Amino acid sequence: PRSLEKMTNIQVLELDFNQLRGKIPSSLGGLTTLSLLNLGGNSFSGSIPTQLGSLSNLLTLRINDNALIGDVPDDLGRLENLGMY
Repeated sequence: PRSLEKMTNIQVLELDFNQLRGKIPSSLGGLTTLSLLNLGGNSFSGSIPTQLGSLSNLLTLRINDNALIGDVPDDLGRLENLGMY
């Protein structure tokens, strides 16, 4: 959603178990102040956007219990502070 793109100082985004579907928006990669992103328990499909690798402050990424396919992007592996996903 475009309204999320305007939240440039957001640190925590918890959208778990909201019956969201479609692809995970690549624009979430622009929310560089995020430390926690929880998208678990929805119906997201497709692959994990490589743009999430831009979230350099991310400590926790939860994308479990979706219908995602493919490999985890190498960009996520470069996030030094990421504890779990």
